[in-house]
Amino acid sequence: MIEALKAVLAAEAAGRGRCLVTPVAAEGSLPTGRLARMAVFADGSSVGTVGGGRLEADATDAATGAHDQPPRLLEISLTARDAMEDGLLCGGHATLLVEPVTGDGEAPLRHILELAGTHTAAVEAVALDGPHLGSRLVVGVDGSRAGTLGEIQLDETVSDLVAEVLEDDTCETRTLEWPGGATAVFLNAL
Repeated sequence: MIEALKAVLAAEAAGRGRCLVTPVAAEGSLPTGRLARMAVFADGSSVGTVGGGRLEADATDAATGAHDQPPRLLEISLTARDAMEDGLLCGGHATLLVEPVTGDGEAPLRHILELAGTHTAAVEAVALDGPHLGSRLVVGVDGSRAGTLGEIQLDETVSDLVAEVLEDDTCETRTLEWPGGATAVFLNAL
């Protein structure tokens, strides 16, 4: 994850189009983990991994050239037959967030790197539906925050969950209720 975040942030200085691919759900036996991230650039090159094989090839194809498009969820199913054809021993269903990284989206990614550098636990929250799809909020156990899910009340709801998410070592999607409605949010203890 760290290498992918560093690469996607460094690409901004070089003026390269870039996307970040984040696994937000997985069912079955898939070669991806909770800290998997892949930076994909407009030329098709990448840094990091979301699991290899067809999963990674499909993610790279979807993210290449998507740096000027809105964030989207990519659903990938690997049947047992698909896995065997690709020489894999796994199969299942993955949901990946493919998000272009722009100026507004950099702050939470930088905050993850800062907190990792000081070994400070944090919660990453990413909106998975509605008008703020792909919005990211990172809240450190020290109370520091970067980014937003697009609604102040939703940000506060996530901040109130930090201790629970860290204690349970959560990596899941939850529907969070807030005064303006309900939003599916990927919560990940870092």
